[in-house]
Amino acid sequence: MVSTFTIGISSFRPFLLKIIMSQVLSPPISQKYITEARPFALFKLSYPLMLSSLSGSLMLLCDRFFLAKYSLEAFNALISFGALITMLQIGANVCACAADVFVGQFNGANKTNQISSPTWQMIWFSIFTNLIFVPLAFYLPDILPDHLNEDTKAIFYCRLLIAFNSLSPLTCALSTFFVGMKNTFIPMVSTIAGNGTNMILNTLLIFGVKGWIPELGIEGAAIATLLGQLTSILVLCVAFFAPYNRKTYSTHRFTLDFPLLFKILRVGGPNAIAQAAIASAWAFFFILMQSLGEASLTLASIMQTIFGFFVFIIQGLSRGVSTTVANLIGGEQTHLISQVLNSGVKLCLYFCLTISLMLALYPDIVINLLFSKADVPRIISYIDALKFTLFWGCLSFLFKSVRGLFSGLLTACGHTGFVMINETITVWFLFVLPVWICVKFFNYDVSWAYFIAFIHNASTVGVYFWKFFQVDWKKNAKLI
Repeated sequence: MVSTFTIGISSFRPFLLKIIMSQVLSPPISQKYITEARPFALFKLSYPLMLSSLSGSLMLLCDRFFLAKYSLEAFNALISFGALITMLQIGANVCACAADVFVGQFNGANKTNQISSPTWQMIWFSIFTNLIFVPLAFYLPDILPDHLNEDTKAIFYCRLLIAFNSLSPLTCALSTFFVGMKNTFIPMVSTIAGNGTNMILNTLLIFGVKGWIPELGIEGAAIATLLGQLTSILVLCVAFFAPYNRKTYSTHRFTLDFPLLFKILRVGGPNAIAQAAIASAWAFFFILMQSLGEASLTLASIMQTIFGFFVFIIQGLSRGVSTTVANLIGGEQTHLISQVLNSGVKLCLYFCLTISLMLALYPDIVINLLFSKADVPRIISYIDALKFTLFWGCLSFLFKSVRGLFSGLLTACGHTGFVMINETITVWFLFVLPVWICVKFFNYDVSWAYFIAFIHNASTVGVYFWKFFQVDWKKNAKLI
């Protein structure tokens, strides 16, 4: 009996020794974290975030889609104002979304009593943005050039959405509570409800209902967008203040914590500046396209509508990577960060290949979906230039997606200063400046502008790769 027991212990000893040595020589690796770093797990986390990212941008794109069906003139008139709204909106949105990182790190570290506080700070931040947006909307006609003030209906659209621009970062702020804890179902439901409301009201208000609702055109698009945003916020508020969340995470405590607020802004601020710089660069780009005539402006508008729609993939993956890496940092599993990046790049390749095949095989269908029958013949006359532009646009979108991965990854560990510098410098000196030179001195069309956009995105990704391999993640990635 004793000999049998001794033999059993002896045979089990190498196994025990292996376990002990593995714990001594390498950090403990939770199977949960390994699974979360894989492509399918990253997609499972990111796809609701992709839908959530649609809540603001899709409403503007939905307006473009319905107005393109309404008339080509209304569609082109919206482009300049849409770029202005996006430029003002995106900075506040990025700041609000930075709370994802704090909620994720608190969740990974099991600090349940602090999880709702970052979300509340960004709710307060969204309220404070009214001090900027409301006066700006009031004085907008005095700021804009005279030729943009001629369209009074477009001015109404712009003023209304800028006056209520705080609703967009408020939506992002409320969603961070759920996203940071990887509960992405609620943001997804909020997005579906808000955009569903927007689409229904766009149909009714833009085109009107004979005998019931007057045809409002671009003014109807503004009202529909506003009501759609309010619907999204209502869904998020109901879930945020649910009894379980109030009891477990104290979501009813609306304390304004200035040190935490400024800490979040220090993380989100540089990224917000970078995104605002990118948005302003594209606004300037559309001004350049206007100088080239209707053909170039229309092609640029089509590209912006198509890839502006699919940008939710970039935003969702970026937030998914940021949330995953934040939880890895909170759980002290930084050695899995490179696996998360690898998974993200694979997903970018899958998405971009699918989009490219769709656009390459069915460009005519895309045109018929976007425009009214009366305007399709005018667009078909640009088809050769459109195909060339789409080719470079697809390659540019691939590298832009990878840019989003790096931005989310570096944001999760506080390296947002580098993101700001890289994004701001490259977009103006590797994209806007070359495009301006080509337009002003060589009279190149919009197709070459998207070739330059490809060079810009590829170069930016190259700089990010260099930064990624320069960072000692075990030493520098820590709780913010």
